[in-house]
Amino acid sequence: MEITLNDKIYNVTPEDYSIESIIVFGSFIRGDNNIHSDIDFLIVIDNCSYNEKLITKLNIAEEMQIPPSWISIYTTDEIYDLCLYGDSFLWSIKLEGLILYSRSGFFEYCLYNLRLYTNMTNDIASNYKKLRNISYDFNTKTVSNATLIKRVGYIIRNTLTILAYTAGVINYNKYEVYDICKSIPGFYIPFSKESYIKLLDIKSYIKDNSLDADSIPNFHQYIKLWIKKAFLLVRSSYYKIIALTSRGFSSPFIDYL
Repeated sequence: MEITLNDKIYNVTPEDYSIESIIVFGSFIRGDNNIHSDIDFLIVIDNCSYNEKLITKLNIAEEMQIPPSWISIYTTDEIYDLCLYGDSFLWSIKLEGLILYSRSGFFEYCLYNLRLYTNMTNDIASNYKKLRNISYDFNTKTVSNATLIKRVGYIIRNTLTILAYTAGVINYNKYEVYDICKSIPGFYIPFSKESYIKLLDIKSYIKDNSLDADSIPNFHQYIKLWIKKAFLLVRSSYYKIIALTSRGFSSPFIDYL
């Protein structure tokens, strides 16, 4: 099949990879993308082993002539489990994704029956654990600087997105969530919006290979500083969410059930 996006054609043969669904989501759909942005594809395939899934992802990326990082790939069992969990990623797909291909309607069924997202504290706690892993990788120098800054940037953006839910707002725009969280009474963000935008820009430039991380002066110290800021954000977000949800918080997702 041919997928035409931004006047460019991407070819993929669903039957060759046991594809159940193909969905496009993210900044391309929202319209807040730029020349450095990915086009994010969610591809659902039949159940298989982890290694088979990785190989399938690489083969699909090769046929579509896109970086493998553009593809999020899940098996049908994984999607069904996320549906039962009320996963925030699936909610973002439900609210802003565009289904390009569906073999049987399985994915639409899962979105229709998606449970309410109520796992904010668990997801923030998960971000904290991921930060501890990032800190370890930073100190042991077992991971590249480029990978570290991408991981830190993702956690910061994800934390702000989750925290915005407590303000009754569902917003996946990476810049607007900063303003939403800044407006929450009694909450302090340990970095300016300008520095946050710069972080996301660097993350994007490195991801599309238009910037070499090792060429940035004092980049190691820059990462260290952002790891510290990320810890501060995640900790304060965790306690803020606990405080807000203990007072009879009503999830903004309930309107979309």
